[in-house]
Amino acid sequence: MKTGANTQHKQIYIVVSQTGTILSRILKRITGAEYNHASLSFSPDLLTMYSFGRMHPYNPVWGGFVKESPNSGTFKRFSGTRVVVLSITVSQEKYLKGTSKNVKFPLAYHTPPKNQGDFAKKCMNLS
Repeated sequence: MKTGANTQHKQIYIVVSQTGTILSRILKRITGAEYNHASLSFSPDLLTMYSFGRMHPYNPVWGGFVKESPNSGTFKRFSGTRVVVLSITVSQEKYLKGTSKNVKFPLAYHTPPKNQGDFAKKCMNLS
């Protein structure tokens, strides 16, 4: 990515995790993947994250786009959760698109769309 004199860059954080829930252990056994959940955060403290996950911490079946925090929900309930934090550098423009009020997070209590990837890109105006 080229950087101009007036271009600022920001970090977006991707948090991949293994909570240790029954469902996550089943997924790990089936896929062999060490981590099976991903969240997105726009701040380095990771206190607010967004993902497709449990809408209610005790119900692994009912899912949707949710707002997450290490201090609540599944992350709080499973304090032994293992995580890897990755960061990507994006332009100020893309960062602002992702954090704008136009992003439709959290979408809890709405029926998830059939194509999650295209929907997420459309919400963030990244397509």
